[in-house]
Amino acid sequence: MIVAITAMAAVPVFAIAIQSPTEGQIVRDQVKIVVPKTSLAPEVAGTGFLVVKIDGRFIAAVGLTSTDNKAYSDSVVYIWKSKDPISDPTLSAEDRYFKDGKHEITVEGFGPNESGKYVSLETAKVTVNLQNKVAQTDPPAPIKLRYRFRIGQENIFRFTTYADILSPAGVSLSGGQYPIQGQFSVLQAIEDLQSGGSAALARYKVDKNGFTQLYGNVNMIAYTGSPLKSVYKIISNTGRTLEDNVLSQTVEATVTDTLVWLPSRLVQVGETWPCTFRLKLEGLCDVTDFTGTSTLEGLEWEQGYKCAKIVSKVRGLPDFKFLEEQENTGLQNMPYGQMANQITAPYATALSWAEGTDTSGGSVGAGGMPTVKKKKPKIAGPIDATITSYFAYETGKLIKNVITMEFQSTLSADTIAGLQQKVNVSGGNIPTLMTGGGSPTMPTGPGIYGTAPLSPSSYPTSATPTSSLATPGSTSMIGGGMGLDDTDTSQQSVKVKLIVIQELIK
Repeated sequence: MIVAITAMAAVPVFAIAIQSPTEGQIVRDQVKIVVPKTSLAPEVAGTGFLVVKIDGRFIAAVGLTSTDNKAYSDSVVYIWKSKDPISDPTLSAEDRYFKDGKHEITVEGFGPNESGKYVSLETAKVTVNLQNKVAQTDPPAPIKLRYRFRIGQENIFRFTTYADILSPAGVSLSGGQYPIQGQFSVLQAIEDLQSGGSAALARYKVDKNGFTQLYGNVNMIAYTGSPLKSVYKIISNTGRTLEDNVLSQTVEATVTDTLVWLPSRLVQVGETWPCTFRLKLEGLCDVTDFTGTSTLEGLEWEQGYKCAKIVSKVRGLPDFKFLEEQENTGLQNMPYGQMANQITAPYATALSWAEGTDTSGGSVGAGGMPTVKKKKPKIAGPIDATITSYFAYETGKLIKNVITMEFQSTLSADTIAGLQQKVNVSGGNIPTLMTGGGSPTMPTGPGIYGTAPLSPSSYPTSATPTSSLATPGSTSMIGGGMGLDDTDTSQQSVKVKLIVIQELIK
């Protein structure tokens, strides 16, 4: 009996532990869940994985293999984005979001049992107090929302766009790879103040390292031939443009709005005011006026700031470049052997066009490339969009905009069949902004949902499209192998879901 007890004492005892957050801790927004590796059982630390649950609901599985970048630190870290919707279509719109109050975080360690089957081997739990809402007085006092400007102030906003093509039922036809993507940054520099600081002369400049990506073909915005000039505006402390291109001597340049309109009066939660947002997505969409109404939805924490959450319901008719053909003016060498022209010709005509538009082309342009005239996309009227803004009212700066829109178009049956060949589409031929890594030629910092932008290893190794949307070896630069000639009548309805994330990065 004594021998048995001694043998048991010699076996190391492991008890999975949650180092952070601690029991009863107040948490907000992005919650860092930290599990020390020393607390994991050998089966879990070796070839296993962790499962994170909130209130018993599965949230994520975190791998611990040597190929996982999380495996190179002393702890396993998972970020719970407590303001993101729960991925459960059975829940109502209201119930898909975590409410303030107590929530139980569970971390389970999975590893192989004696038969090699992966099972839950250990569990740790901690209860936290979620407080995303900003506490208000009772009754709530009205609030004044104003931007704060100072001479020499510089802010950089990064715009990241990604879009997917969906079936009428809302199912992704590209395997969720977001075949349409783009990213650019805009500098906003305050040069002078007017009217006691209620208005400012601001200089705007688009960063030259912006890019678009259409079905794996990368196009640097700096190579499109569009001048990246500074744009000077006089803006009010409510975000309105009082005068545009004030110092323009020749051709007027354009740039997207960076500031959402604020109300000119004191407002309370639930009150509304008119708004206009001029959106320009470099390389994807020309300047478009979206007009509508903004509502102060509430006060909540965002990225460590007390923010006014403003939801704007707007409408506009953007001229998306990825839905039209552009004239080719020759190819430019891209890093890592990738080639790109003005609008990535092989995939520029994926969506069908309105009747009666010019579909001629075939003449030779610069560099011996065929010249193709523009064709307008088939979009049924103005598009509704929602802009969710987070304005830090104590510091007077915009922290984040999330712009979402969904519209209908048509797609050829052949192209839909190509999109549905998920093996070809998702087998590494289409890099995404969620890919880790970085490149000196790409914008630095996090990309979509906190991950890095495209890495060099994610680039296609050949200028020849490898997606099933194009026929290998085809000499046609427009619509080759896509079933998109003018006689094709086998068009089917699709949806395009587009999201733009604007973030203050400086």
